[in-house]
Amino acid sequence: MILTIRGTSGSGKTTLARRIMAHYPDRTDHYVPGRKQPLFHRFGGPNHARRLRVLGHYNSPTGGADTISAGLNFIYQLAEEGHEAGENVLFEGLLVSSDCNRFAAMWRRGLPVLLITLDTPLAECYASINARRFARAGAGHKVAAESHGDPTRSKWLAARSIMKRLQVMGAPAEYHGRDSAYLRACEVLGLTPELHK
Repeated sequence: MILTIRGTSGSGKTTLARRIMAHYPDRTDHYVPGRKQPLFHRFGGPNHARRLRVLGHYNSPTGGADTISAGLNFIYQLAEEGHEAGENVLFEGLLVSSDCNRFAAMWRRGLPVLLITLDTPLAECYASINARRFARAGAGHKVAAESHGDPTRSKWLAARSIMKRLQVMGAPAEYHGRDSAYLRACEVLGLTPELHK
């Protein structure tokens, strides 16, 4: 399965990826020459029939495919290489959230793909962005708020436009809230959900 998670800033993409990664006891990092951080992580363990390749690195509070500067074609190439190696693949980020054609091409070629767009309300996205900024900069941080030209709002609207195009095609693209996205990801990756007590 090649699973891509999308949404605007603060929607919960990285948090969801970390929840999935927490299911695996073993992690190895894949480095390439000229890059300080891993290009991707591999996860596995004795109770997991298939390894999970997670693109980008998660050695900082934010991570994912946005940490790969080589562009979308390279990101999708890494995803397909993981699938060809017999791995499940997970990738997320703002950069991939703007793509329609590459995902549709994988689906049309018969690859096992699923796109989850986080349907997080904008107010929750801004609250998450502000909490992250406060953690970094303290009380003097600039508060994120919705405005007509705001990039967070623009990405939120763009994700919906792309979802509409994919769903018209019949591609496997689904809206989910943060918790239902976790449950759906566990389902397609063969994981047992760990629900909050």
